[in-house]
Amino acid sequence: MGFPAFLPVTGLSTLTDMRNSSPCDPSTDVALCQAVALDSKWHRWYYADIVFAQSAVYLYCTGIGVFTIINGLYLWRQSRRSGASLLRIPGYARLAAVARSISGWQWRLHREYGYALPLGQTIVVLFLVIFFAAMTLGPKPYYWPDPSAFGHSPPLATRAGWLAIAILPFQVILASKWNLITILTGVSHKKLQVYHRWSGWIMYVLALVHTFPFVVVDRTGLETGNAWWQDYFNASGVLALIPQTILVLLSVGFMRDRYYETFKSIHLFMAAFFIVVLFVHCDFTLTSGEYFVALAAIYLVSLAVRWGIVLKNGFSHRAMIEVLEDRMLHVTIPTRLKWQPGQFFFIRFLTGDRHALTSHPFTMASSASSHADNTMQIYVRVHRGMTSKLAIDVASHRAEHGVRVTLDGPYGGIHGGLANYDRVLLLGGGSGGSFLLSLLSHLTQPENGTMCKMVDVVYSCRSLESSAWFRVILGEMAARSRLVAVNIYFHVSSLEADHSLDDEGSDTLLMSTSNWMEDKRSEKDRRLDTVSAPAISPGRPDVKAHIRRATREQRTLGIAVCGPNELAFDVRNTVSEEQMSVAQGKVRCVECYLHTETFGW
Repeated sequence: MGFPAFLPVTGLSTLTDMRNSSPCDPSTDVALCQAVALDSKWHRWYYADIVFAQSAVYLYCTGIGVFTIINGLYLWRQSRRSGASLLRIPGYARLAAVARSISGWQWRLHREYGYALPLGQTIVVLFLVIFFAAMTLGPKPYYWPDPSAFGHSPPLATRAGWLAIAILPFQVILASKWNLITILTGVSHKKLQVYHRWSGWIMYVLALVHTFPFVVVDRTGLETGNAWWQDYFNASGVLALIPQTILVLLSVGFMRDRYYETFKSIHLFMAAFFIVVLFVHCDFTLTSGEYFVALAAIYLVSLAVRWGIVLKNGFSHRAMIEVLEDRMLHVTIPTRLKWQPGQFFFIRFLTGDRHALTSHPFTMASSASSHADNTMQIYVRVHRGMTSKLAIDVASHRAEHGVRVTLDGPYGGIHGGLANYDRVLLLGGGSGGSFLLSLLSHLTQPENGTMCKMVDVVYSCRSLESSAWFRVILGEMAARSRLVAVNIYFHVSSLEADHSLDDEGSDTLLMSTSNWMEDKRSEKDRRLDTVSAPAISPGRPDVKAHIRRATREQRTLGIAVCGPNELAFDVRNTVSEEQMSVAQGKVRCVECYLHTETFGW
């Protein structure tokens, strides 16, 4: 950040002394000093931490407060005793529908790529960008008219540096698995990653804006070399930019997805390196040290709670693994732990190699009983890295007695649940089936006291082979449901829309299903599979028709979707359209709630 060149630091005993000092060199004309620096709070170097850094803190805290209030209203709605009374407040249902319509709409460039954030998240990000741009570029001048008189820390660089420092503690809390923001707002840490990444980019741009004005002011020293690089602040500041650049570049979507294992392994190291160098660079200038104290407190509390959760969950869990068709793994973990539908655990497989150093998130495909021991059911598609290692171990019988695991969680899930809605619509595709299974299992268990009367499950997969295991389980759940009507719409996109399954094709599918279950199920269960197996429809599902039908038939509707970007895009925009119909009273539905779950991070 840098002190003014003429500042006798050793002569100032307290921070108050610094704030009361003149920002100008004693030889500077008094009138010029008054006009340029003293008359404007935006240019007083000694108050930059208060004017800029604290303003950024207030912005983040205000945003958290607003979403905490919204979360309070949502929790009130989910209350079985008083939730219905909220809908009777004049104008509430319509206002909520309009807000959900606006926040849920999404835009894209192409069906395969270029998906923008939902409009609600986009508005939040744009607000952050506009705020930091205005705070950085609004006040003028950007440079002192005479650096020798006002110091070699340009106003533009000073405020950009303080704004960047203020973001740092929030970067840590947004990245933490256990964090206060999630507790207050109900937004899972997984969805907070959007703001973690964008805040990181904003902080990076501010760091560049902080750096380049010093280069402009000291370009003569930079050309000669030694004078510029030997300066303590210049050298440490440029060094801090190196890990920060690596962090933001690897956080780009396609880079993160393609090199996920690399990203995961070096992310923490680079972040630690960046923070240490930045701490050295700031050198306790004004109140900069307080932001690092806040950062350390946030991180250490989160780390302590997470390890407390792991210790509480215990180290005795053992995962049994079997290989299914189409490169799928079925993982079962007997446990006494409880979790809510749609939640996930970070599981560390203690395989004795480098993969034991990392944990990975896995969504539960089963619901937990509150009155008995439970079994975690997890379905995982084999990719490179850890899942490939597990598949090899199973094939070579090295994992026939199971693999010891540690469990960190649960996290995520549907905040408040879906059990209080008259009708629930579950939509999924591909690996999103595990998320749907957990929700369906919870909704159809009588012990959970659900108010839901009907559940529609719409699922799409690419091929018959990849659907056998999921089709069987869906059929069983539907057959065993007594209090809730379950309708299953099973689509196979690889089938031509004008060629429905003939008898031979159906027999082939049932044979595939039966082979998968052959060694694990009784004859009675196999007959149940045959009787209750959902019918198969060719092509992609018409999600718009399902959503529109539900809003016209039921008073309250809960929707959950987990699948590819294209599916989530169609659902979001259709629900946004229907929300406006709800607000205008054109449909029977008075409340439509949407929860979206994504594959990636």
